[in-house]
This record gives sequence, structure tokens and C-alpha cells, in this order.
Amino acid sequence: MNSSQIASAALLSALLCVSSTSSWAGCDDKDRPATPSNLTLGLGNPAPRASSLWALVLGFTQNQTRTGTTYYDIQVLGPDNKTAIPGMGVTGGAGQPSRAGGVGTFAWRQPPRADAYNVSIRARTKGGTEGCVSKQWSETATFNPGKFCWTPAGALVKCGAPLPP
Repeated sequence: MNSSQIASAALLSALLCVSSTSSWAGCDDKDRPATPSNLTLGLGNPAPRASSLWALVLGFTQNQTRTGTTYYDIQVLGPDNKTAIPGMGVTGGAGQPSRAGGVGTFAWRQPPRADAYNVSIRARTKGGTEGCVSKQWSETATFNPGKFCWTPAGALVKCGAPLPP
């Protein structure tokens, strides 16, 4: 490649970068889904697999005025509120029907061991990395599993409860 070809390739690469970010930036406020609020985070045992194993359960108010399915990005950080907990983050998943005043939930069964979980969420109009996202992340909900114990197999159970099979 000569210097002219290298310069052309660099310009093309820069234009592609700008065009790929402009589709996200092109979302007007009217196109963006509302930011979820009223986050709750704790241990629960949601159906349909009620068992002695507990799950980390996120609850939230959807705040959506749009209809159809809303998808969510969920950020889960450790005790320092900076480091992501591997395997727990969600991008454009957790799709749920949108309802005015509706409540959404998401559960992690057998979450990775952590001293604390700090969770925030934002809404997305399409699954995956497509569509418009909330203008900002929600407030952070924190759960500290102090009253629960980790089994040798890595399950979270109430301290003193019999171990699951």
C-alpha cells in the first residue's frame, strides 16, 4: 500500500466510526425509553423453580409510555461499585412487555459469589445493542448477602438451612 491508499483507508475507517455512533446519537428524547426507577434488589425464590436455592432478584418500575416489548441493559458491580461482576451484566436482554406503571423483574439463579451487588438498569427499544436507550442509568440498588451463606457447591442459602441435594 502506498501513502495515498493508507490515507484513504484511514479516512474511510474514521467515517465508518462516525456513522456507526451517529445512529445511537440520532435518537431524539421522544424516541428514548424512560429510565426505570424504584429498584429493589434482594434474594428470593421466584417461580417456576422454587427450591432451597435462592436467586438474586431485581425489581423495578418500568415507567414506559410506549407499547410492545422493552429490553434492558443491566449493570452489576461489586462492592467497590466500579468493577463488573463477571457473568451478571445484561445488554439488550431481559425483554418484558411494556405497561404504563408496570413492574419488571429479573433474576439471577446461583449468582457468582460477591460481598455486595450494586445494580443499575436502563431501558432499550430493541434487543441486543440496537435501538435507543434511556438517556441515563437508573439509581443504584445494593444488596449485601450478609445473612446468607455460600454452600461448597457455590449456591446461596439461608444460613443454618439444610444444604440442597
